[in-house]
Amino acid sequence: MFLTFSDLLAPFKVIQSKNKLSAQEQEQLEKQKSITEGEKQVKKLANIERGVILGEYGNQWTKLHWDMNIDRRGLGRNISHSNHIALVVSDIGASTYFYSDILGLQQIERPNFDRHGAWFTMGNIELHLIKGMPCVPFGDDLLVGHIALEVYDADVVLERLKKFQPMIDFQMNVSVPTAHEKSVVKQFFLRDPDGYYVEISNTQVLTEFCFGSCLNKNRIKKGYEEAVMKNQNFRRCNLVRK
Repeated sequence: MFLTFSDLLAPFKVIQSKNKLSAQEQEQLEKQKSITEGEKQVKKLANIERGVILGEYGNQWTKLHWDMNIDRRGLGRNISHSNHIALVVSDIGASTYFYSDILGLQQIERPNFDRHGAWFTMGNIELHLIKGMPCVPFGDDLLVGHIALEVYDADVVLERLKKFQPMIDFQMNVSVPTAHEKSVVKQFFLRDPDGYYVEISNTQVLTEFCFGSCLNKNRIKKGYEEAVMKNQNFRRCNLVRK
């Protein structure tokens, strides 16, 4: 019996076919790599050991900004994460357009309640709109209750806000956490159809400032006192459009 060259290669082909991943297995492997990279990115951006990565929520990674090893008061030890913010709005259609087409939030399924409404995901927390009588702040003072959305690049957001048609009214605020801090927080305040304020900002630059001095449990109180003593907020409010 004579063996051909193909016969000699046959065992290697079997091994190769066994080692070859199916499309589904390849997709699963890529997803696992993505999760690992996402976890690394979260840790890199946070630059702190404080907190626990919960996992993927939508397309974003969520992180609890507290130390699970520290005894938390009240119901703290039972809380896993924030679920939603609820706003009472006068017109569900107008508010849905603002939060989906202007801010770009993704609308999600909503239970069939007896009251009209709409639900959206903001990545790591949901926004629930309920039809009713809104309770909104008056005037242009930015020291009001608001929802804040974090962005990667505040300058890009500013350019996009300027190009919206029809034009969107917004206010801009620039601040620094301390007199010696290099990080600059750029905030843009929009008002939804009812007048609720929505902040769009690069607040991630404050992560190290807010949590960096609290890495050591023995320095928690000291870190808090430092933040209170040094947090001189220099507010320069510019009315960009109104």
